[in-house]
Amino acid sequence: MAPVRSYTNWNSRTTDEEEQIEPYRKYFFICEGANTETWYFKKLIDIRKELNIHPLIDIRLLEKTEGDRDISFPRRLIEFAENQKENPEIAFDKERDKMIVVFDGDIFEEKVLDYDELVAEGEKKNILAVSNPAFELFLLLHYENSYEDDIEPNAEQIIQNEKDGHQTFIYKLLLARTGINPKKNSAIGELAKNIEIAIEQEKKINKDIDDQLITDTSVKKLTVNGLFERYMATKNIREKTKKDYWRTWNYRIKNTLGNIRVVDFKTSHVRTFFSGLSDEGLAHSTIKSMYALLNPAFNMAVEDGIIRKNPVTGTLGDYGAAAKEKEALTLEQQEKLLKFVENSKVYKPHLPMMQIMFGACLRISETIGLTWSDVDMKNREIHVNGQLVYYEGEEGYCFHDSETKTDAGIRTIPMTQTVYDAFRKQKELNLMLGLQSNVEIGKRSGFIFNTKHGRPIMPAGVNSFLKNIVNAYNKRETILAENENREPELMPHISAHILRHTGCTRLGENNVNPKVMQYVMGCWMSGGHPLSTDHSGAKTTLMRRSL
Repeated sequence: MAPVRSYTNWNSRTTDEEEQIEPYRKYFFICEGANTETWYFKKLIDIRKELNIHPLIDIRLLEKTEGDRDISFPRRLIEFAENQKENPEIAFDKERDKMIVVFDGDIFEEKVLDYDELVAEGEKKNILAVSNPAFELFLLLHYENSYEDDIEPNAEQIIQNEKDGHQTFIYKLLLARTGINPKKNSAIGELAKNIEIAIEQEKKINKDIDDQLITDTSVKKLTVNGLFERYMATKNIREKTKKDYWRTWNYRIKNTLGNIRVVDFKTSHVRTFFSGLSDEGLAHSTIKSMYALLNPAFNMAVEDGIIRKNPVTGTLGDYGAAAKEKEALTLEQQEKLLKFVENSKVYKPHLPMMQIMFGACLRISETIGLTWSDVDMKNREIHVNGQLVYYEGEEGYCFHDSETKTDAGIRTIPMTQTVYDAFRKQKELNLMLGLQSNVEIGKRSGFIFNTKHGRPIMPAGVNSFLKNIVNAYNKRETILAENENREPELMPHISAHILRHTGCTRLGENNVNPKVMQYVMGCWMSGGHPLSTDHSGAKTTLMRRSL
């Protein structure tokens, strides 16, 4: 057996009077490399007191000599460790002491036959300190924030650790950080002074592994935009809804939060974003719609093991202006407005449509999507089974035949006498004014409400004539009030939604069964009216009685 040098500072004392004691346990390091690891562990041994290593623990470096000097393969190193246990010169106590065998994993994992079995067997009697891919990675950990700055961004290249000339990737990475050739300059050992930093940095790597986080570089580079694209691919939603989501994302999030890496995304990012939107005057409901896109996408990132915690959850708060309450017209206002339209030469053609929207509580998309085949004049019923929505598709912005907004939207609504008469009047108007439908959208044709060009009225067109009607009404009311020496009773701004809201209010005022109201509205009522959420189904006969 070739002699071995044992490096330790255990017996170094400041004075001869200082008592010499024997260690309780000794740790013997046996290294594959002859220089880098040796310089490092010698320095570690020299500063053991400064590092507050337990005073009864001795650390020793066993340096190979003569024929043993070139031993580097794991099997030979483990055999060397076993042989040294019998070496009387080092006084190895098999009950207490430990051999720590240090070698790189990148080279030997492929070269050594039955490598995994060898490691498993070697760990039964010794501590195997396998640096993967190489000891240089361990040294790199001794620099503050090296995990975030050097290791995490280059994880894939570090794992591959391919050679460029005579230098491996991790070797070059360490050289760039230190400016020291670790194989030729003993100053590399000074890094042992930062071992506490290395321990903390290593915890970050181990935590990723323990938490089963994906450490693949391509995933680490995934941006918020890429995450949202993945999330949307999992959603089985209506095409119109998908278009709306993407429109919101592209307009507000894509170029703000979208380019941040998912692994770098912090709660402060989204809070700052929401605060900025709030400063712009956006409504709380608008900000909430963006929260509803970000939060589930990041939930998916947690479920996929990309991040530990969702940074978006709980950030909505009260950002944004409170939504303006959409108030329904009073019965008096409704009657005055309809009377004004009926007596107006300009706006009278819009009267039947308004009466139907008030009386049937239809959404604007359902109203403009109505065809004559949906209206059963004999049985006085409106069959709502779809809607017309206007959005950008493959052919640009145009109408699309779509399903109802919710499954509850498919319904049969009985006509009141006013609604029945309004449909009859609309049919007459279409004949008189030549407003006949001449288009087919999807599987729908024969639309009831058309422009002079024979196409369905745009939603914006409906809101536009409602605005003009209110302006004309208020202008006349102002003049009348001035002539009558009184305060004018102006009509509030209205939209197609206000007409539907007003119709629902009239039902409530007439004590219509809440279940019937739900059925007529084609939705689950969650606020605004004291309605039951039980949608067990209201029959047409019950509706007729209530109406």
